[in-house]
Amino acid sequence: MEDPAGVQMRREAEAIDIIEEAKARSQRMMAESFEAIRREKEAMLREKEAAIAELESEREKILRELAERAHSDAETRVHGEIKPRLEGAVAEFEALVQETERILGQVLENHRDEMVDLALKIAQLVVGEVALEKRDIVVQTAVKCLEVARDRQEMVVRVHPEDLRILQEFEMT
Repeated sequence: MEDPAGVQMRREAEAIDIIEEAKARSQRMMAESFEAIRREKEAMLREKEAAIAELESEREKILRELAERAHSDAETRVHGEIKPRLEGAVAEFEALVQETERILGQVLENHRDEMVDLALKIAQLVVGEVALEKRDIVVQTAVKCLEVARDRQEMVVRVHPEDLRILQEFEMT
């Protein structure tokens, strides 16, 4: 039979071996668990980064679509709202120009004789006398100048000194 103290020592040694083996096994299991957790964490980070990249790509796509739609809507609005108003303003401006041209024509027509008289007075001051045979030609030329002036903003009447005498005579009659 074995000595009870020896049995106890053997059992204590076995217990210590079991405890040491359990500690070693526990450390291996913890190391394996930490490694598994680390791998799981890395996998989750990769999935998270992939999900973020996918969401970012989707966000960019949506932003592009929204920008294109906004641009298209703006063009439609310009053509639908602003263009008719602009065309209306252009039409009003054209009507105003036509009315101004009509009024200018009336003013020139209403004051034609006065302008001829003024031209003759100016001519009389510049040149003293005009040949009588050229009288009708000079008067007709001055009248034509006034008719042409209707279509212009400014008017310059140039008369040859000899023709000026005829205009002066026309003024006197």
